[in-house]
Amino acid sequence: MALGIAALAVRPPAAAAQSRQDARDARVRTQLERAEALLRSGDRVSASTLLRQAIDIDPGAPGPYAALGRLELERDRPLRAVEIFRTGIERAQNAAQLLLGLAESLRRLSARYRDPVRRDALLREAREHLDRFRLVHPDDPRGHRERAELARATARWSEALASYRALRASAAAGAPDAQEADRWIAALELLVRTADPVTRPAHDPGCASLASLSPIRRALLSPRCPGTGSR
Repeated sequence: MALGIAALAVRPPAAAAQSRQDARDARVRTQLERAEALLRSGDRVSASTLLRQAIDIDPGAPGPYAALGRLELERDRPLRAVEIFRTGIERAQNAAQLLLGLAESLRRLSARYRDPVRRDALLREAREHLDRFRLVHPDDPRGHRERAELARATARWSEALASYRALRASAAAGAPDAQEADRWIAALELLVRTADPVTRPAHDPGCASLASLSPIRRALLSPRCPGTGSR
């Protein structure tokens, strides 16, 4: 009888593995909470150490990579951030949030290069990772913002304007995202009317043909066309 009870007490392999994973998850959460507290107190070095320890505890957890990569960006070290986000994408499960961090890191890293070939290559790669993120999270405001930043970095003013409009539509009234978007929308609307061939007067197709245009061109022209349902 004792042997039977002992046998029942032995966990099946799947249950034992889940128990170990649950323990790792708890340890990682504790490390993240401690790191967040250190960041609030201004101790970035100790926070970085805790986040690296969290990665060692569970290399498959995306949270520590995201937090550590973001910390490196805040410390203005985009190359280190790129390395962290790349590693996280290779190791972690559910790494969509890391794609967004990698896109931002590559964009910010590109600003360090004077060589246009190298800079453009980094920006192209950043766009690829951002596109992958937006496939999973098409309505995420962070994706709209990063798309706008990338468009501005490559002088794609129409795309930047459309992205800020999408950010504005997804943000609550009065929120920082909405205020940021409003400022850029106002500036870009002035810019695209003079610098973008889509909206220069000589190339203005007029409101009558608005429905035949691409979504971005409609977004650009609709503010000047009453009854289009935009803004």
